[in-house]
Amino acid sequence: MPLRQLVKVHPETGRKSLLIGRHAHNIPGMDKAQSERLLQELVDFACQPPRVYHHDWTAGDAVVWDNRCLLHQATPWDMTQPRVMWHSRIAGDPGSEAALGGSAVSAAASG
Repeated sequence: MPLRQLVKVHPETGRKSLLIGRHAHNIPGMDKAQSERLLQELVDFACQPPRVYHHDWTAGDAVVWDNRCLLHQATPWDMTQPRVMWHSRIAGDPGSEAALGGSAVSAAASG
């Protein structure tokens, strides 16, 4: 899996956001336990009011978000019930969406 920064800068707004979630693991320079502990602390911090939104779905609802600055989590669903989901993606800025490579890897790992 490619190395990614934990703090990401939105290419249009310049706002910083955490790039964390179930995919984040093994922070360079930390042992596994330290890495997991820090990531859990970041998720716990990020996922509290006023930074939390929960949508109570009703038929016909549409929700739109900017995936470049949002940590989202699915809620449990009764899989015996029908559901239809549509999603669309718009290509992002390659500089902010790509995994780190080359010399940027060592810069991200050290700073």
